[in-house]
Amino acid sequence: MFANVFTIGVWIIAYTANFIDLALLYYLYRATKDRTLLFLLLILTNMALVTAVCMVLATVGVYGRAFNMIILNSCLPYYVTVPRFVYEANGTHIHREKVLIATVVGTTAVAFNFLAWNGQAIFAFVFFWLPFVALFSPLIFLNRKGLASENMGAESKTASTLMAVGRSMALIALALGALFGLLMLTPLGRVSIFARTYFALFTIIYQLPALFYSFGEFHREKQKGQISPSFTATGLPLTAREREVALNLYEGLTYEEIAEKLFVSLSAIKKHAYNIYRKTGAKNNRQLMHMMAEAGEAPISNKEHN
Repeated sequence: MFANVFTIGVWIIAYTANFIDLALLYYLYRATKDRTLLFLLLILTNMALVTAVCMVLATVGVYGRAFNMIILNSCLPYYVTVPRFVYEANGTHIHREKVLIATVVGTTAVAFNFLAWNGQAIFAFVFFWLPFVALFSPLIFLNRKGLASENMGAESKTASTLMAVGRSMALIALALGALFGLLMLTPLGRVSIFARTYFALFTIIYQLPALFYSFGEFHREKQKGQISPSFTATGLPLTAREREVALNLYEGLTYEEIAEKLFVSLSAIKKHAYNIYRKTGAKNNRQLMHMMAEAGEAPISNKEHN
């Protein structure tokens, strides 16, 4: 009886912390429109979903083939959220990336269900960790370095911080997952309450990096009146670099001319332009110029000329 009460208490603490974390990240995303935050939020939501599914299945006594198939299918969204998080944090753009992700998810779904149905789920669970392992790819480190040189200032620092948060969560999940696999080989793994309690603690621990980050950003907002140094509190909801690109667009410069002027790559300018139009809701350059003029963000020279 005591063991059950203890487990329930741990789960209550786990999901209270989880809901607070999700709420803070959602608040920060709504305020900043930072898509890296959005996909970090989705990764955290997916983690909560998987641990909740594990808890429910263990509670109602679902094991074996059905347990494996349900868990593996609930893990499939990782193959979408983790790559998109990496793309947003690093400014990476792969040609037809959505087609690539859809192909990988579909292939993985077939493989997961085939292996689980044929009693080979252990191999599927190895592949389950691949998206998290990908967060530590040397190519990502190299790209992060390149982005920092292209998009200087607090904007780059924010992306680097979020990437560090994502990597910390992945490292904790990998370590706890490996530990769980080892403990399942011991007599402790045969104790019925073990899995439920372990996954409750798992839920608390893996989200700590994101929880610390979101609390820190929320506190910074209260202290300084803004979400983070990379976002200004006036005018259009743009980062410092996006605002700089928007001003050049207002002047009528092409993407190529802006890239040359700011000493950054053309792909970086295109990404900034995409974010500018997405955040402002402008459909074209004329609408963007009108919005900037109304927000008081048009270049002084143009306003004086007009």
